[in-house]
Amino acid sequence: MSNGGECPVTEGDVLQMTNPPAPGSASVDVVVLASKGQDCRKGSRVSVGITDLADMQSQMRATIDQGLGELQKGQGGIPAPPAAAQAQPVQAAYATAAPPPDANVSAELTQQAQASTQAESDALSQAQQAAPADSGTSTVNISLGMSIDDVVAALGKPERIADLGSKKTYFYTSANMKVIFTDGKVTDVQ
Repeated sequence: MSNGGECPVTEGDVLQMTNPPAPGSASVDVVVLASKGQDCRKGSRVSVGITDLADMQSQMRATIDQGLGELQKGQGGIPAPPAAAQAQPVQAAYATAAPPPDANVSAELTQQAQASTQAESDALSQAQQAAPADSGTSTVNISLGMSIDDVVAALGKPERIADLGSKKTYFYTSANMKVIFTDGKVTDVQ
């Protein structure tokens, strides 16, 4: 029965049970999910006998088993793939060539390195100009290979630090000195 009328369910229709059958009931309500006929359209509600439903499922399983058996008898159990599947894969246009390198990268890196060197020189010049004249205070010895902690212990905290990663420059304007560290060790004193 469908929407107040009757419609025949045929082999190949896909049905879904909406609720379990009532105890002792001879039929169950199902919804048609797919139909190859025009009588019971998709979404129709149909009442089907439980024994008919069981027979439909048994027939479906037998058909699937038969198809699997035929498949196994075929070429080594697997049918031959279609010709299009045997061809080499087609490369997409965007995957065949890498994008060209950016031609400006080298120039930009060189420009940044020069700007960094210039900023360091400017900072040193400003530090030397702002430094007071030597007042004859005690002499401090800074030598190559000293650690940052050794220099800070001898000269105190720097007025400015230029941090370029593994290279650091400590500016001591009061001592009119620039200490350059590479990887945490003194590599130059100016």
